[in-house]
Amino acid sequence: MATLPSRSAIVTALGWVAILVCGLAAPISLIAGLMVLAGQGTQNANFFEGLLVIGGPPFTLVAAICFLRRHRWAWAYFLLLSLFGLGYNVLRILRGPTPETTYIDANGVKTTVLASGIGMAVPFSVLFAGLLIFLLLPRVRREFLTATPTAVAPPAVPADRPLRWRVGHQGRDGMYYEEEAGSEWRRIPIDGELLTGRAHHAVYLASPEQWREYPEWARDRRDEIVARIRSQFREPDYDYGDAGYSPAPAIAPVAAPMSAMPPPAHRQSMRTLWAIVIGFAVASVALLAFAWHGVDTGVTTWPSKMTSQQHDVSRLADPAQFWMSIAVYAGLGLLLAFGSAWLMRQGLREARKTR
Repeated sequence: MATLPSRSAIVTALGWVAILVCGLAAPISLIAGLMVLAGQGTQNANFFEGLLVIGGPPFTLVAAICFLRRHRWAWAYFLLLSLFGLGYNVLRILRGPTPETTYIDANGVKTTVLASGIGMAVPFSVLFAGLLIFLLLPRVRREFLTATPTAVAPPAVPADRPLRWRVGHQGRDGMYYEEEAGSEWRRIPIDGELLTGRAHHAVYLASPEQWREYPEWARDRRDEIVARIRSQFREPDYDYGDAGYSPAPAIAPVAAPMSAMPPPAHRQSMRTLWAIVIGFAVASVALLAFAWHGVDTGVTTWPSKMTSQQHDVSRLADPAQFWMSIAVYAGLGLLLAFGSAWLMRQGLREARKTR
């Protein structure tokens, strides 16, 4: 009986980070929507941009909650969101800074569009590219795209042995074989390893000598039990190694303990985890340094997603906008710092488990 893949701490952490960010942005969207209903909306934004500002954070908050619960549509939504964010910021980088322009509209009103740079396009491009790569990892795709498991119906067994049996997964790497004995199920473990290629698991069957250490009910039935295991864990989805299975006894040299050698998939997951930790930490330091620079100089940049609305805000001339800008930069920096520390804690826990 196969089970769903184990839920990784990284996916869970990203879901909580998205919930926190969208939870902070949702009230701002509500205020913006009320301003539009009251006729106080800006004339510089088009319908699409207004829809993103007003409806984007609440809908993304719902998607983040479903992402935490491993819903497929939420994974697809964040995948499309990452593609859109990456493309949008790359276009901003390619377009480069825009000079100040002045024009007269159809009503004869003189309008000036201030000069703007690329802002935070480069770090946001790196962020969305990293998120896109992470969402496309086989390990992450399996968490969202694996169907709910159903019990494996055992093949017909001879009349002289009316046993019910099943096989399944235990944790990330391990597997098991079970037989029904009265009102209980008796089990023997199967060593395995999670892979990232065509075969998603390697199966390590015990040698004939190691098999003698199993419980008495399974000790003299190696050929029968292994045949049942292979009938459910079929190649090429499962890899039995170069030696495979042969009924004839074959004594191989004892390899180093598996616990001393972290599986390749685990090492890849840990590298991805530390890359995300470093990315969050760098972005956090940059945002906090930018906020501190604004407090120190008394001038900062208004955090608007529209380059035409990004302008310098002075503490003396407009204190409300100034401190609102500082709060946004500092809040995002502290949120990323919290996410980096939490992911680092999870990574250290996983590292200690593999020792």
